[in-house]
Amino acid sequence: MEPSMRRCVLISLLLAQDATALRGPQNGPSNDRRRARLEQRGLSPQPPLKMVAAPPDAELASSLARRTLLTTQKGCWAGWEVAFDTRTGKPKPLDDAYVAEELREWGQSPLGWETFVEDSGDDSLWQRNGYRVLPEAGCAADEVAVAPFSWGVDLTSCRVVASSHGILAADSPRRPSGECGQAVAQPFVDVRTIFGPSDLGDRIRVDVKVDAASCTIISCVVCAERRDSSTEPPFSSPPRPGSARAKGLDSSSVSSRCGPCFVSSKDGAASFDEDGATKLELVDGLIHVWLAPRNNGGADVGVVLGGRGLRRSIAADGDVVDVGRIS
Repeated sequence: MEPSMRRCVLISLLLAQDATALRGPQNGPSNDRRRARLEQRGLSPQPPLKMVAAPPDAELASSLARRTLLTTQKGCWAGWEVAFDTRTGKPKPLDDAYVAEELREWGQSPLGWETFVEDSGDDSLWQRNGYRVLPEAGCAADEVAVAPFSWGVDLTSCRVVASSHGILAADSPRRPSGECGQAVAQPFVDVRTIFGPSDLGDRIRVDVKVDAASCTIISCVVCAERRDSSTEPPFSSPPRPGSARAKGLDSSSVSSRCGPCFVSSKDGAASFDEDGATKLELVDGLIHVWLAPRNNGGADVGVVLGGRGLRRSIAADGDVVDVGRIS
């Protein structure tokens, strides 16, 4: 064999050995020899890659939105909770049963509740524990009475969205169980929208209950709240068993922490279009809530504060099929 041909054969054999070694370790006694040859050349066999399936984009976005909601809303809040009449758009004064007689006689029935709430959450459970302050006058205002309440929702059963402009949504459909017969024949949806800081407070919650099948706004509640401290009553000194009085909480402290009510008795308007749409104009036109029927059944619902908000598309069976940004 000629010298040039012999060199070609040797080079081919060396290249074949290197290619075999680079394919990684194999089962058998030759593994150590291949590893030694690779190490002499400054190489090392690469471990096999383990492929891990990534979660779908929608699932990942929902998980991040739930975490964002629980993280940003955690803590104590003080403010006002006002329910609006969906037929007129006007705020609904508290029922006389909750208002002190002196205030009723003077025509000073409040248009909502002064509230103290604490939001918490773990994983997917969003919880709220709070107190509504009972309106009182005279000596009773030195240590006010409060009515405790609790609320919670499993966010995995909700359509949760954290928009790029700082607005949160947590919408949950409730379907009838059949226990009430035809009285609750249609599902309804709790449309919850949370806005960040504005002229009304550190956060504004707009909770709208909707019957998408009949294109009806069942209820609308707006809460304007400020950040509060857990070291202050009633968080630090809840009412004693058998008493509704919160130690250390007087009407002056309540007023300074909750602030003035954000609506007046003349505030608000409602309009109804021929196509079945409903429009509520609340808080001197700062908040707009509207509902419009969809061509294929169900309804579109919009909640807007100061020109920014979210639109939901809700199927007739109560499923929230889409959430979009309004700006």
